[in-house]
Amino acid sequence: MLRIFTVLYFTIAVIGIALIHEAAQSAAKMAPNDRTPSGAVRASFQLVTLRDARQVRWSATHIGKGEFLTAAHCLGDYAGIVDGLFERPATVIFSNTEYDVAIISVPSMKGKPSAPLTCEPLRVGQELEAIGRPYGFPPAHTWGKVASGPLVFPAGPDGYALRGAVLVAFLIAPGSSGGMAVDHRGRVVAITVATVEPFAIVVPSSVICELREKV
Repeated sequence: MLRIFTVLYFTIAVIGIALIHEAAQSAAKMAPNDRTPSGAVRASFQLVTLRDARQVRWSATHIGKGEFLTAAHCLGDYAGIVDGLFERPATVIFSNTEYDVAIISVPSMKGKPSAPLTCEPLRVGQELEAIGRPYGFPPAHTWGKVASGPLVFPAGPDGYALRGAVLVAFLIAPGSSGGMAVDHRGRVVAITVATVEPFAIVVPSSVICELREKV
């Protein structure tokens, strides 16, 4: 009897490994490496903030000149960008809780890889790639399509109302807030700020550009 169960478990394990391998190959076909803009990936950085003396890790995107784009709700009493083995303190340029958008500055990181921020509006059906660093892990990627036009989400207890946000049909891991969404040319077209399964909520770069002009 023991031998029968051993053979059965071995068979199940082999089938399981085969299914995982097949799923991985299918995923590779759905999202080949050439769909990942290398420049955009290198512009993804880890954001470290402090809240009530507790360290929290989020995502941020270098858009050039030492400026990093992230979500306003990610900020706390302190913000810093991880640069290899070092952590560079950042200064908040502006933070808008109504749109959940923030830009912070680390002048010493001007020469680091960056991704261009485009002011073009998103289109329903447009394919995007989300790149973030959930909880400090290496960049995570997911693909999906814009599923709605601009929406207004009611303000929650934290005061973030998410005006002008858009739904995208992909899932992002917790801790990816502040990460970028890029188009097929590797341009930053939005930042991820929340999830409402099976959708992610993003703030389009066209909205971000308008906010920057008012600063």
